Amino acid sequence: MMRNIFLSFLLLIAVSASAQVGINTDQPTATLDIRAKNHNGTVSATDGILVPRVSNLTANGSKNGQLVYLTGNSGGFTKGFHYWDGVKNRWNKVGQRLADTSPDAWQNNAAQGIVHLPTQTGGAARDVTADVAITDGGLMAVGNRTPRVALDVRTGTTPASPGEGAIAIGSTGSTAAAAGAGAVRYNATDKEIDYSDGAVWKRLPSDFARAQVVAYKTSPQSIAHRVHTNVGNWNVETDLTGAFNPTTGAFKAPRDGYYLVTFSYGFNTALVDAGSQVEAILRLAEPGGAANEVKSVSAYPSGGDVQGGASIAFVVKMQKDQLVYPSIWQDTGRSQTLRVIGNSGASNSDDGFVTFSVKEIY
Repeated sequence: MMRNIFLSFLLLIAVSASAQVGINTDQPTATLDIRAKNHNGTVSATDGILVPRVSNLTANGSKNGQLVYLTGNSGGFTKGFHYWDGVKNRWNKVGQRLADTSPDAWQNNAAQGIVHLPTQTGGAARDVTADVAITDGGLMAVGNRTPRVALDVRTGTTPASPGEGAIAIGSTGSTAAAAGAGAVRYNATDKEIDYSDGAVWKRLPSDFARAQVVAYKTSPQSIAHRVHTNVGNWNVETDLTGAFNPTTGAFKAPRDGYYLVTFSYGFNTALVDAGSQVEAILRLAEPGGAANEVKSVSAYPSGGDVQGGASIAFVVKMQKDQLVYPSIWQDTGRSQTLRVIGNSGASNSDDGFVTFSVKEIY
């Protein structure tokens, strides 16, 4: 009897020291190493292990990782291996992807043909105006469950009452070609919305106030012989966007676009040399940069007393903050003075002889 007790004691010491148990092997390589009769060979009918087999999973497990084999479908569980999850207090099938059981999980609504989020994170019902839904046809709704387009953020989807549903878009460094036709971006530089036509970004037309300037001269100004002279000190009748500087005569483009610019003037009657000319000029310049110009010319083959003058109307493509000035050049042989209100006769006798206007087209 004492001999058997002593052998059992030695056996317990060996198992505790190695902390590994082998079945069909005397050299276990893990805590429990079970090997087939034909190790690494063809399986036999008696190889393997049997875990506890049960017919249902109506009782909770007691430990995380507890493993059983369900012998048949039962109570929403399908046949196979199941383990106990003590954190979520449920049986999970081994190898099966688990559904999201959180309160705000996606749910299928076959009647409406959508999957959506009908509950909030805390489990309370989500109002339809805060719902997110995707239809079987691939349309997505935010704030409703009946989208009419690929992305519908209207809380009401009737033509007469679309409801709330603002969206926000950002800017992009992608070219219009890379973004593709139909792409939309926010232009942070010009503070506008652009769309891609597949080749270039174009400004989305809007009802913002377009630049419009109407000005005329009421103060005299002398124009020297053969000197480019900008016309300044204007009387402003209209300036919708504050883009015109009446002192310098400079119009600054509020944004990239096309502008119709007109300028006309007349001199007081005076002597001009034969073969002379006068020019109405629109000078375009970046701030502090060299100017380019377009002009019209009035020529005088014969000399004599003439009321000289010229006019120009031109559609100019301007960049944001680019400047355009009305300017005059003349080589009549002497200085000439602009004919303005009050040069002679009644106070309005010469009204309109020197005018400048700008109209933003697009």
